[in-house]
Amino acid sequence: MDPRENGLLFAKHLLKCLGHETLYLGLETSYSDLKKIADSYQPDFAFTVLTFLNLRKNINKIIGKVMDHLNVLLLVTGSLISEFDVLVQDRLTPPKNVSDMTDFLEYL
Repeated sequence: MDPRENGLLFAKHLLKCLGHETLYLGLETSYSDLKKIADSYQPDFAFTVLTFLNLRKNINKIIGKVMDHLNVLLLVTGSLISEFDVLVQDRLTPPKNVSDMTDFLEYL
């Protein structure tokens, strides 16, 4: 298993334990495929983990591009969320740690 998957699989497990249906898309999903899947599946929210960033990229632009392809709440977590200033927007929740994430998921 790729270590980058740990956060995604942990969140999937938490969501299932809390009675939510999940659809795991893996590590590499194109923006166009993400939009098609979201339009077809119609989720209540999406969850992603950001653990690595090319230093020439802006984390807020990456999050914005993901949000452009979704029309639901986006939950973004991972080591990059605690390292960079994430601009909180409508439909965006960036929990800084596992406790924040579990509190949010229990609230759903």
